[in-house]
Amino acid sequence: MTYKNKQTEVFFEYRDDYNMLQKKTMLLDGILNAFQAEDILINQYGFKIEKVYEPSKRVYS
Repeated sequence: MTYKNKQTEVFFEYRDDYNMLQKKTMLLDGILNAFQAEDILINQYGFKIEKVYEPSKRVYS
């Protein structure tokens, strides 16, 4: 994950409807850690999360 303009760019792996492993990047509002991002991806977007990568320390403005 990287941070841009008070948004967190989240890199994660998930299982799609056919149980295939997919990789995806999304921008979520707020400065989040991996646990918060995983919770949002599961509860709001309905992803079957395999792994959320830890945030890097790079902050962009």
